[in-house]
Amino acid sequence: MNPSPLSSIRPATTDDFDRIAAIAAEGDSSDSNARYLSFVAEHGRLLVAVLDEGVDAFGGMVPVPMGEPGGDTSVAMVTDLFVTVGHRGRGLGEALLDELLDGHPRRMTASSKHPAAVPAYRRAGMQPRWNLLYLEGVATGGGPPLQPAAWQHDRAELIAHFAADGAMVTADAVAMVDDEGVDVLRVHSDDAIRVMTEVSMAFAAGVRIRACVPERHPLATWMQARGFAVVDHDVFCTSEGVEFSSAVSCVHAGLA
Repeated sequence: MNPSPLSSIRPATTDDFDRIAAIAAEGDSSDSNARYLSFVAEHGRLLVAVLDEGVDAFGGMVPVPMGEPGGDTSVAMVTDLFVTVGHRGRGLGEALLDELLDGHPRRMTASSKHPAAVPAYRRAGMQPRWNLLYLEGVATGGGPPLQPAAWQHDRAELIAHFAADGAMVTADAVAMVDDEGVDVLRVHSDDAIRVMTEVSMAFAAGVRIRACVPERHPLATWMQARGFAVVDHDVFCTSEGVEFSSAVSCVHAGLA
């Protein structure tokens, strides 16, 4: 008999957010603040697995438009899937995935390197496709500052979320500036190298720049040739037929 029987899977409430953040921290994730969790809950699904003794796992999913206009463009992006250390290996993650992805045959996620992660996603119909590289380098300086502008692409709700958190939005890029440097949260352009060059030149030489870039995208090769180092990576997994747009070169690892 399972010593920790699953009582229910239910939508998360704001009262669960502190517990969810603690579970995420056990999995070395710091990206589970109230604003992030509220975004996932509002635009997708944020679920918790409740055991007899309380919440011991959670998962999130947001639908992402992807594909040709007029076709089936909705892809379920698994944003988070975490189980407390003491309850791993008992099927909580798979039960959450079943609920999160119900009704969404087209699926994707940025899997961590935890040994249980990719096998769980495989069982949910997602296969490893390529690595998502976490790149760090420094700005070159010498150019004009970034100019705020209306976003010219899709995912308006995601861009609004970033802006509400304090990110700068231009026509093709979203950048979050803090005391530690610049996080390029999104680049959407057919000329990603031009956009990244403009970002690099917009900040003083030596300012640290961070970005998550698909390893197969030409921007990843270009950045590494200019001194950006790979400091970590996730494994991007998708169901059959899901293709990530080549126009999107920098992403948020959880929200895509």
